[in-house]
Amino acid sequence: MAKQENTDNQDASASRIEEALKQGSLEHGFERFDALVKMFQSMQTNVLQQMGRLNTLKQEQNLGKIDEKIATIEENQVRHSFLSELDAFKSQLPLYLDMSRPEILLRGTDNQMNIIKEVMAARLRGHYEVEDLIREGNSAVVFKLSDIFTKRRAVAKVMKVPVLTSEIRDEIGKVSELKHRNLIKLYGESLDRFPFFVICEFVDGLVLSEVLEEAGPRPPSQALNWLSELCDVLDYLGQKNIAHSNIRPSKIFIDREYHPMLSPFDIIKAGMDDRSLRKFREDCQYLSPELLMSDGEKLDKRAMKASDQFTLGLVAYKILTGKDLFHGNSIKEIIENRNRFLDPKNKSYRKSLLCAIKSPDLIELVGTTLQENPANRFKDLHILESEFKALKSKLNKEQSIVRRSYIRCLKIDNELIRIFYDNLLAKIPPELRGHFKNRERQAYMFQMAVDALLEENHGADKLSTRVSDQTHRHFDIATFELFLDTFICTLRELHQEYHYEWGDELQAAWDDVRNQALAVIKYALAK
Repeated sequence: MAKQENTDNQDASASRIEEALKQGSLEHGFERFDALVKMFQSMQTNVLQQMGRLNTLKQEQNLGKIDEKIATIEENQVRHSFLSELDAFKSQLPLYLDMSRPEILLRGTDNQMNIIKEVMAARLRGHYEVEDLIREGNSAVVFKLSDIFTKRRAVAKVMKVPVLTSEIRDEIGKVSELKHRNLIKLYGESLDRFPFFVICEFVDGLVLSEVLEEAGPRPPSQALNWLSELCDVLDYLGQKNIAHSNIRPSKIFIDREYHPMLSPFDIIKAGMDDRSLRKFREDCQYLSPELLMSDGEKLDKRAMKASDQFTLGLVAYKILTGKDLFHGNSIKEIIENRNRFLDPKNKSYRKSLLCAIKSPDLIELVGTTLQENPANRFKDLHILESEFKALKSKLNKEQSIVRRSYIRCLKIDNELIRIFYDNLLAKIPPELRGHFKNRERQAYMFQMAVDALLEENHGADKLSTRVSDQTHRHFDIATFELFLDTFICTLRELHQEYHYEWGDELQAAWDDVRNQALAVIKYALAK
């Protein structure tokens, strides 16, 4: 593999104009220059089209023929197209010319990513091994690391900036001092020379949007846990005079203990270009009205907290319904639905959307956070957190005896899920064990199963749907029965280990859950 990569590097460098001339091949040099000119001409044609779009747009604005919001959307689309052309151009240019400036290393081909990886490996030698490239965004490149002593995983964020400004240094300094359960920890940084990067805790889990896609809407008790924790961490950041401003389901991690985590990557962003069509779409879906209309201007501390409330209300809606409140197949459609919801003359539309939440208490609470006027929302995030906790306490009192039993086990031993799967794998037939090896997904699969078992209103429907899908068709009724018995047995053992009572009433309640679930499963398998 190393030999192949070296050959590729040699081939790429040999195709550059300077290299052709050095080797005395004037004809090949002219050929490469001609190909470069043609690439310029192709790019120029595309850019001229975008210039024409922009000129037409400006004329329509001057004549008052186009709505300002639509004009802003179209201008951003032109900007995105232009940036895409530039990125494509930068990725191809090193094939023709020797690009030795350091910032060029941070955009483009796989070979350039290999160079960055090699530089980091040399810088971190003796501390971390550099593993896979996790992702490349507009503002950063992210690699997975492994601590050579503890084998603990970490991630390195390489910032796409040729020079580290004092503003970025200040933000990194602030983030390094943060300590909160729901913030991903910053372990260290390398800021003395290019490439600049920070090292953070690795979250072994999925982002919230992926969890909801796999597990579906969360029950109110789970949603309130997450929302109260998110409230607390946003309030904490506010007290430290730090604005996150990038709260959305794709940016909230859910760790293996089922807690939401925010990344410092989304705080360290000063001076870095983070524009993309996807980000603009998510901005339209999750930013508050005042932040969306601020045109990049920073809000003061009080206004930012009020803005976070609105965004948190949108995240709450997504968690509780599995859907985006401001949905749409295009940015134009998202903005139109957004305006319909916020229109004071269209209260029936607003009410119909909020009713998807089901719980009247949560409808009122989430509805307050989604008021267009910040003055009509909760006074601050601390009060909102108190409201979430009060409603959570109310729900806890109304919970069934089996759900209280399950929640107790989650709290007393955060290894519950691992213990269950260890017990299950010890009993299950060898030929089925391969279906339970994906540790990253186990927490979410487990949570989905328990939600379907314990949800009183639609639990049977959810359980039937899960059993009927393709991923569960290879399990027979005996396997499902083993799963249920192992689950209940694991809970009983934890109760006994930590000296909580497991009496006849609780055993009978779990037996009822088991028997009702088996009846639904048998019916689903027979279809």
